[in-house]
Amino acid sequence: MIHDQRVLFLTSGMTAPATQYRILPYFPRLQSAGIQCDAWHSIPQKYHRFPWLGWWISNRIRKGIRRIQLLQARWRRYDAIVLEREIFDDPTWNYEAAFRLCTPRLILDVDDAVFLRYPEKFIRLAKMSDHVVAGNRMLAQEFQKHCPNVTIIPTAIDLNEYPPLGEKAVQEIPVIGWIGTPANLPYLNVALPALKRLAQTRRFRLRIITSDEHDLRVLNFETIPVEFRRWSASTAVREIQQFDIGIMPLPDEPWERCKCGFKLLQYMAAGVPAIASPVGVNAEMISHGKDGFLAETTRNWDDCFHQILSHPEELFALRQAARDKIESRYSIDVQLPNFLSAITGNAMPS
Repeated sequence: MIHDQRVLFLTSGMTAPATQYRILPYFPRLQSAGIQCDAWHSIPQKYHRFPWLGWWISNRIRKGIRRIQLLQARWRRYDAIVLEREIFDDPTWNYEAAFRLCTPRLILDVDDAVFLRYPEKFIRLAKMSDHVVAGNRMLAQEFQKHCPNVTIIPTAIDLNEYPPLGEKAVQEIPVIGWIGTPANLPYLNVALPALKRLAQTRRFRLRIITSDEHDLRVLNFETIPVEFRRWSASTAVREIQQFDIGIMPLPDEPWERCKCGFKLLQYMAAGVPAIASPVGVNAEMISHGKDGFLAETTRNWDDCFHQILSHPEELFALRQAARDKIESRYSIDVQLPNFLSAITGNAMPS
C-alpha cells in the first residue's frame, strides 16, 4: 500500500479516447493502492471547439481554464503530475514547464506519434519529464533518445467491461465492424477494395461506430451496405460484441506505425475475430491464424474474410486464444504495477 500520495492528471478531455482508455480506468485501482487521484480535463477538449463560439474564443477559454488550474497546482503541491500528451495542440511548451515547477515528479504519457507534428516541443517535454509512459515499442524507442526512464504500457483493456466468452454463431447476415474517431475513417480505404469484392458474392453489413454520421461521406462505399452507430462510452463494448468480424486497416506510414492498436484489443477482448493491417504494434498483438488475422494486400483481406465466414466452426478456439492473450498481456490489472511504478518512481513488488 502506498500512503498519502497525491497525483494530478492533466488530460485531453473527459471523453477524449486517451483519457477514457489510458487514464480513467486506472483511478479505482490507484485509489485502492493509496493514491489520491485528481483529473483536470481540457475544456473544451484539446482537439475540439465550442461550435457556437468558434476556434479562437474556444482556445481563449481553454487557456484561461488551464491558467486557473496552474494556480491551483502551485497551491496544492502534488507528489506527481501525469501529463497526457501535451497541454495544448500547438508548438508551445511554456505551460508544461510551469506545471513542471509545481511538482517533484512529472510523467509524460504518449500514445501517438505526436513528436512528428512538434519535434522540438516533444524533445523538450521528454527532457523535463522524470518518466515517459509510451503506448508501444515504437514510441518508446523515440522517447528513449531524450529520457532515460521509459516504460511501455499499452492502452489496456478493463476486462470488467467484457464478460467471459460463450459460444457465438456467425449471424445470418454477418456484421463486419469498425470503431474509431472520424479522423481515422480514411483508414477504411485500405480494406474497401476487398469489401467491395465481398459484396459481389456475399451478403453482409459494414457497421461503423463513430461520433458523427456526416463524416462517413469522406468514403466511397459504392455497393457496400453501411450502418452507422453513434459512439458512446456506455454502449461501445456492447456494440463491438455484435460484430462477427472486427477490422483495423492501416496504411504503412510513419504516423500509423506508432498507433497503439486499441480497437484491435477491444475486438480480441470481446471475442470478435479480428483482421488488421500488419503495421506497427498490430503485428505484435496478433499471431496470424491463432488469435486473429493479418492482411497486407487486398488479396490477403479477401482470404481472411473468406476464412472467417466460410469456416465458422473453427472460430471458438481463435476467439478463446485472443481473449487469453488480453488477459495475460493487455489488461488493466496486468499493467497496473507498471503504471504504479512509473507514477511513484518505485519498483512494485511482483
